[in-house]
Amino acid sequence: MTALKPFKGLSVVDLSQGIAGPYCAQLLGFQGADVVKVEPIEGDWLRPLGKPGRPMSALFASFNRGKRGLAVDLKSDDGRAVVAELAARADVLVENFRPGVTDRLGVGYKEISAANPGIVYVSVTGYGQTGPARGRPATDTVLQAHTGMASLNRDRDGHPRKVPIVPIDVATGLYACQAASAALYERLSERADGGPGHGRHLDVSLLRSAAAFQAGKILEYHLEDGDPPPEQSSPVGLYPARDGTIAITTLRDSQFAALAGALGLEVLVDDPRFSDLPGRMANMDALDTAIAEATKTRSVADLLAALEEADIIAGQVRDYADALADGALEEAGIVTWFEQPELGRLPAISPPEIDASWLDHVAAPRLGEHSSEVLRNAGRSDEALKALVTAGVIVTG
Repeated sequence: MTALKPFKGLSVVDLSQGIAGPYCAQLLGFQGADVVKVEPIEGDWLRPLGKPGRPMSALFASFNRGKRGLAVDLKSDDGRAVVAELAARADVLVENFRPGVTDRLGVGYKEISAANPGIVYVSVTGYGQTGPARGRPATDTVLQAHTGMASLNRDRDGHPRKVPIVPIDVATGLYACQAASAALYERLSERADGGPGHGRHLDVSLLRSAAAFQAGKILEYHLEDGDPPPEQSSPVGLYPARDGTIAITTLRDSQFAALAGALGLEVLVDDPRFSDLPGRMANMDALDTAIAEATKTRSVADLLAALEEADIIAGQVRDYADALADGALEEAGIVTWFEQPELGRLPAISPPEIDASWLDHVAAPRLGEHSSEVLRNAGRSDEALKALVTAGVIVTG
């Protein structure tokens, strides 16, 4: 099948840094849009993070591949004019400055939409455009703490922990892309009906995204008076094997009976503590201990074979190297490989129903790599480009 490119021919100006905004813009690009990554002349703050000594962080490479790069000084009049000119022709603009900053820079929604009424202007912030916390900075870690996620992910001593990936940032990028896609469809529908096709100013915050991401758990917390169970069923969890760890999920009484049989624990089925789901939930710790005693003496391969035969939902706990090594992700088209200059051959993960292998610019851009190309396409002459470089307004890679 050919790649799905619903946004082919559309232009996206990505003024955002970090992960949430850039991921939104990247997803639009994966689906056909031309994305120009506009960075300050010192670069996106995400570029140097991670292991010291690398020319580009893994996160920057991951969330900015497929874009063209323009480095420009937004503090200068000429730099702001460059961005305003690009935005005047764009279909989507993504930014993640604190509220009011783009207005002061002259590239806020009011100014840009006056010249380009059809623009879909996506503002990604920590706490939204309004409210008492609107100006506060935020990160994925802070929002995990602020919205309750860290309180659920406790260690054995009961201390809250962050999830060591960026779920709030990624969720915010997904929600922002969905909102932008809906706004583009609305604009298209309006134009199909003979209207002008207005754009929108979309207010997408990490706060709201984090709450939406956890909506089910928040509701459960409310219903359970602040004491929700760690799982919705039992037994569910990670259990030791002789040579590793396995994950097991059961949802029905019949599945628990099948699990007990596969592990030689038939006696548990007749135990009144475990005979039905309410009992298993109330005695979860005791049940987990009994299952762990049975699994720890058997190999992962033996356990998985027995559980598969019993039609139990189970899998081996693996690290990323294991997941990539068995080839299943590649065979399913989930992972492809690309060359990132100065970093080498890297795995690229595409979301469902998105094939980014067609991209002309597969790697993440070097700082200012496409500055000249982007501005020439916008009509700037070579002499004008030289003047901008000499004045320090743009950086060319």
